Parts: sequence; C-alpha cells; structure tokens
Amino acid sequence: MASEQRALDPARQPRVSNVPLAVDVAAPGLEVYLLCPSPLAEPVEQISRNGLPKVNQAKSAVAQPGQRKFLGFSFTYKREPRRRLAPKAIARFQERIRELTRRTRGISLPQMVNEITIYLRGWLAYFGDCQTPSVLQSLEQWLRRRLRSMVWKQWKRGRRRFRELRKRGVGEDLAAQTAGSPHGPWRLANSPALKIALPNAYFATLGLPPMIVCS
Repeated sequence: MASEQRALDPARQPRVSNVPLAVDVAAPGLEVYLLCPSPLAEPVEQISRNGLPKVNQAKSAVAQPGQRKFLGFSFTYKREPRRRLAPKAIARFQERIRELTRRTRGISLPQMVNEITIYLRGWLAYFGDCQTPSVLQSLEQWLRRRLRSMVWKQWKRGRRRFRELRKRGVGEDLAAQTAGSPHGPWRLANSPALKIALPNAYFATLGLPPMIVCS
C-alpha cells in the first residue's frame, strides 16, 4: 500500500529541468536544453564535474512540462503531454502578420498574400508539426479575418463597399445593411456578408496555403 501511495504522490512525478548551456568554444551563443526528471541542482553539479560548458542559472528551472518552453514549443498538461506552441511564438506570429497586413503599406492584396505565403511556408516548416491542431486552426481563422478587415478598410466608402459586396454575390439587402453598418472593420470581417464576398476559397486562389494539412 505504501508503494502505491508513493507512486501516486504528485511530488514524486517526473518534472522537467530546463537547463540552457552557453557553448563558448564550438558554437558561441548556442543553447542546449536538457530534459531530466531530477532536481535542477543534480544535473548542474554533474555538468560542472564533467567539465561541460557553464550553465546559465538565470534561464534554468525545474517545473512541470507545461510550465516550460523549448525553442518556441511548450507542452500540454494532459496525462500524455502534447507538443504545443509557446505563447510567445503565437504572439510573434500575430505581430508579424500585423506588420504584413498594414493598410498603409500601399500594396495590392495579391502582393500582400504572396508575402504572407512566403512567411507562412517558413513558419509552418518549423511550427506546423505541433500536436495541437486546434491552435493552428484558430490562427488560420484569425489570419483570414485580418485579411478581410484589411480589404474592408481599402474599400473605404459605403457606396464602393456596397458595389464590391454585390459584385461578389452578396444579396442586395445584406449588402446595404453591411455597407451602412456603424461597426468597425474587425467586427464586420466576421460578418456573413464578408464571408460570402471573401470566402476561404478566394484567398486560396491567391496562393494562401492552409495551416493544417490533412494527412
């Protein structure tokens, strides 16, 4: 019975030690991460005894896997942890997309989508293998909404907005209601009229790749 209690004791569950090593000779600035179930002091002492590079104590810690990040990834808190995007990686992605979709850049929508596509391909080559596809799906929806919002701003005035909506298959009443709406671009970007006028397939024809690829 005592052995069963020890096995279920949360304090004895494996934890992760996040130990970055600054390798000064072979590769300056390189950070190496160790995953180990022991307390932080033990691997640090072992590294020092073996004459390996100095451990950066300021960036080292012992915590549950979900509380640490490794090269842009973190882990879920489930019984079987899954690899997920770290919050900072998501924030950096959204910040870069905001930069690429600024209305003041003065470029056409196809050119803007082309630049986003170049960035996305590189980003997905690294982060696309995360084990939480719902996060990628959420980012994909956010990206398309961002593009719809930008296009709505480019159309500027109500008359042009009405004409563009009608030209793209939106009914007359819905087009008039949306074009005269007092709501801002971000809210209207999620409206039925904008989804009809600028569907996912439209962005795909411009070359925007999907962020989730079904295998």
